[in-house]
Parts: sequence; structure tokens; C-alpha cells
Amino acid sequence: RVATQSRGKVALCRMRGRADPVALNQQEFISAALNEGLRIDGRAPYDFRELSIRFRGLGHVEAAIGHTRCMCSVSAEIVEPPPERPNAGVLTLYCELSPMAAPEFRIGRSSDRAVELGQILERGLKQSKAVDMEALCILAGRKVWCIRLDVHVLDNQGNMTDCANLAAIAALMHFKKPEVVVTGDEVRVFSVEERQPSPLSILHSPLSVTVGFIQTGGEEGDVLVVVDPVLQEEETSVGVMTITQNSNRELCAMQKLGGVAVPVSTILKCNEIAAVKVTEMSEFLQRVLKEDNLQRTAVPTGKNKRSFAEVKDGETAEPLPMAVDPEPEPAPVAQPCQLKKEEPQAEPNRGQEPQAAAPEQLNQADEQARPAVVVKKPKKQLKVPGGSGSKGEGIDLTRALNKKKKKNCLLYTSPSPRDS
Repeated sequence: RVATQSRGKVALCRMRGRADPVALNQQEFISAALNEGLRIDGRAPYDFRELSIRFRGLGHVEAAIGHTRCMCSVSAEIVEPPPERPNAGVLTLYCELSPMAAPEFRIGRSSDRAVELGQILERGLKQSKAVDMEALCILAGRKVWCIRLDVHVLDNQGNMTDCANLAAIAALMHFKKPEVVVTGDEVRVFSVEERQPSPLSILHSPLSVTVGFIQTGGEEGDVLVVVDPVLQEEETSVGVMTITQNSNRELCAMQKLGGVAVPVSTILKCNEIAAVKVTEMSEFLQRVLKEDNLQRTAVPTGKNKRSFAEVKDGETAEPLPMAVDPEPEPAPVAQPCQLKKEEPQAEPNRGQEPQAAAPEQLNQADEQARPAVVVKKPKKQLKVPGGSGSKGEGIDLTRALNKKKKKNCLLYTSPSPRDS
């Protein structure tokens, strides 16, 4: 009968869209372990899980507390200010709890957890005036910056409020809005490649700490306090309280919805614990932002520009030199014109000793080359007949004598080297 009733409760919870309840024996085990100063994951009652922050881009942050992960993105646009505050900007918050985070969440349905998370973030960021809203004014009464903050819960393994708050404040401190210039009534917005964007004016960094109250087996008002409860501890606790403070130990917000009555001494004790934890988280946040700022290179204002998206996660970017006005190039010096000599095409066997050819090839070559020799032969060249006595050699003596206007002129041949 007990097993049947338990299965019925589990089925009813699943039909209503709630997570599976924690069994009674597991609740008793968690309470007994806390009485001895132990927790189910091996931590002390006032210890936080491991913190992690990863920057995906300007204003895009993924924060994790243990296995609980949240992602936050910040965007900006120019809108008209509200009539009641014409000199202040606008900050809007949107929270989304998808079934990817937990099976109890539904798409398109605003659950109580989403409303509660939005209220805590709005009280800690907007009502505490963490962002200087007047610094977002461009033209009074006409144009102001509207900062949109989108929070997405990726995985809920307990204490998603602190994880979402850490991601939100980290995204606001990491975001940079475009630079604007006002000329009369005109507003010019420069892109990231044209001018280096400017960060938001953050007055202080509020961080939240969530504590859970778990009932022990003693008196009715006797409860144990655990910091950063996991999912099983949240289901076992009889009340949860969220305290938001900044690094100056100033109380920004406090919220406790339902649960058992808690004495004032316990609340003051939780406030002191939250002050210590907020200081540690603030130092961790500042260190992570400083490391990311060193890895990212500022955009120069000249031609050699580099966008922030070019710097990959985990890459140490080398600093780029600031652009200066380029020096004018010297005028080209006139050089004397040099005519390029055309090299004659190399004829076959020119400058080389002739190779012996077959008689048939030689006769064919002589017949082809004989007309060319006759054409190239100079007409005015005087030749004296040699001793060979071959026909066709020499010229007419009478024609030569008429040209030189001399009579009875004998032509002599130059002595050959053999005769000398």
C-alpha cells in the first residue's frame, strides 16, 4: 500500500509538471548528516560550490555554480525615454526557464519560479541602482539607451538564483555600448570597427547568496542553515531566503517567500555569512574580468582595425600598434630611358661547327639555300677572277672602267698568305 501511494504521488507530480519529490528516507539522511556537520556532496554547511565564468563575447556570459549553469546576454538599442524620467535610460530584464534546465519547466508558460527569479534580479539590479541610468541618456526627452538583459537557465541543479545573478552582473560589467556623437538634433552611432565602444557605468556590483533552512528532529523552530543548497536540499528545506549585498557590505535586497518562521538571530547570522561570501565572489569576478580584458585587444582608431570577435576564447591576443597618419610616399625619380635591344633569334647551327650530313640531305639543303644566296649577294662588289677559272665569277671590266673614269687600268689581286 505504501509503495502504491508513493507511485501515485510521483505520477501526480509528473502530471502537474513538478520534479520528482525527495523520498522520506533521503530527507532524514540529509537532516542527520547536517546534524553532524556534513552534506551529501561533502561540503561544509557554509561552503559554496566551485564558481566558473566564461565569456562568449561582449555582454555574453555563461556562469556556473557547480553543475547549475546560466547564460546571460546584454544588448542595447536607442529608444524614447518614459515621460516620467526623460533624462534616464531603461533597463529591462527577461528570464527564461526552458525544459532543458529541468523537466518541471514548460515552454511558453510563466511558472512561479520564473516570476520569483525575475523579482529577485530586478530588486538587486534595478531598485538598488547598480547601473547609472542617467549616463544612458543621449538627448534629454528624445533618445536614450535601452539595455536589455536576457537570462537563460541552462541546467538547474540547485540555487539557480545565485547563478543567474552572477551571470547578470558579469554580463553588465563586460558589456560595452557603441559610441555616439550628437550634432544638433542628429545622433550618429559608430560601429565597433570605427570607434572603440564604451562600458556601462556600474556604481556597485550586487551579488546574491541563497541559504536554505532544513528542519531537524528537535524543536519546531530549530533549523539548520545551509549555503548554496543543491536540488535535493532545496526539496528538503522548509524555507529559502536570498540576501543581495555588494562588496561594501551594503544590503541591497532580501527575499523570503513562505516557509517556517525564522528568528531574528538566525537572519542576522545569515546576513554575516552572506557578507563574507559576497566579498569572495566579488574578488573572483574582478579577477576574471581583468584576465579577459588582458586577452582582448582594444580596437585602434586607424586603418589597422580589429574587431572583438576575432579574439577567440583562451587566446592571448598580441597588442596591435596604434594607427598613425601614413607618411607620404616619395615621388618616383625619373630614370634614363633604356632601350631594350632585341636579341636576334638564334638560327640553327649559327656559331657552331657544322655537322656532317648525309649526301642526300646536303643536296636538298643546297637547292633550298641557293636562291637565298643569290638574293643576298651584293651587286656592287668587285671581284677579280681567281685561279679556279670558274664561270660566273667576276664582273665586266668595261663597266668598272666607265665608273671610275679611268682607262687602261690594270687590276691586281692581293697576294695570298701562301705567296708571302
